[in-house]
Amino acid sequence: MFSIKDPKVQMLLAVMRSDRAYEYDMDLYNFDQAYLKMKSLKYIFSKTTKDQRILRCKRIHKHLQEILKPTAKFDYAMTDEELLKRYKSIKTRDAEVDKLFEYQEPYLHPWRPVFRACKRAKTALIERCESVIKKIGKKNKEEK
Repeated sequence: MFSIKDPKVQMLLAVMRSDRAYEYDMDLYNFDQAYLKMKSLKYIFSKTTKDQRILRCKRIHKHLQEILKPTAKFDYAMTDEELLKRYKSIKTRDAEVDKLFEYQEPYLHPWRPVFRACKRAKTALIERCESVIKKIGKKNKEEK
């Protein structure tokens, strides 16, 4: 049996949350890039050649394909060293994602910290509710 207060469990939960957040952030980034490229193509469409339009559409397609990829299955059965390594890499990966969003148009970027905070709060709430439901289920089984 493990405890939620166990440091290893805390690290594993942080890695799991980080993986989900990273996947969401990359989908959001690719969506934004596709949107911005479509928006820019709309305004210069009549001034471009067929080859230029095809090239821009291929770039848009690349971003949309990244969004449509199936969700990755993460394997969390790892050694303590691997877990520590993944846990320490969370801040680096978050910094890389933040750097990706720095160069976007201001229509979204100022709101990004708010979106991330809301997403993290939602994730924490869902996880807490799931753990309470599991505890209630265990208590009900024990009472029977």
